[in-house]
Amino acid sequence: MRFGEPSGCRAISVYPGRHPMCRTRSCQSAEHGDEGGGAIGNPITIVIPPDRLDEELAILARIQAGERVDHFETIRRRKDGTLIDISLTISPIRDGNGKIIGASKIARDISERKRAAEREELLMREMHHRVKNLFAITGSIITLAARTAKTTADLAAGMKDRLMALSRAHEMTLPSLNGEEATGAPETTLFQLLSNILAPYERDGANRWQLIGDDIDIGGTKITNFALLFHEFATNAAKYGALSVEEGKLDIVAAAKGEILEIVWLESSGPQHAVPET
Repeated sequence: MRFGEPSGCRAISVYPGRHPMCRTRSCQSAEHGDEGGGAIGNPITIVIPPDRLDEELAILARIQAGERVDHFETIRRRKDGTLIDISLTISPIRDGNGKIIGASKIARDISERKRAAEREELLMREMHHRVKNLFAITGSIITLAARTAKTTADLAAGMKDRLMALSRAHEMTLPSLNGEEATGAPETTLFQLLSNILAPYERDGANRWQLIGDDIDIGGTKITNFALLFHEFATNAAKYGALSVEEGKLDIVAAAKGEILEIVWLESSGPQHAVPET
């Protein structure tokens, strides 16, 4: 039996010297990953990584004191040198006179459970980080909406629009929750993000804008930052600029130059605004 099987792997050890010796083939195959005979008769320490040898001495002391070791989580080494997470249960073996002459050891492969726990911890940290960011961004949205709102209705509408933009950007960072297969770090492209933000300003199914240049990949927190920035531009264009009139046009030009991204937001045929007198 090898590590990785759902059932426990049993090993019987005796104590002819300082270290216990493996006496059964199940110990050999389970903890050493070999079905020959290489582990039988050798010290049990051959399966223990060098930095964990003290564990065996502590376990040996407890067994010699007549104690049982339950569910001791540690790491052991296969014959090929790879390491594996296991849970050990060890009980003393006594002869007819009650003298402890060895130990019965059951090792269970818990590597999958450990990986699942690590994934859960990672997701919890990510969720905590995102929730903190969302609260911070919501505070900024309130401030931005309050600057331009003249009535409570304006404030509510501005808040709603910005929060919906934030929601759309947030959905883009969670593809696996939208029924899509997760393929690593969530990503979209610049033009996909812009098309999503500008979609509400289409007229009769026709785009009033064009996207030109380098359609770069963006992911992670950059999606949220870009979404909120372009939402502000689009909102201003819809209120006061090219998207506020039928004939208005919007050209967005993106140029990637090394680590620098240059974006030109060009509105044309918009409403005429009086030039303030100087």
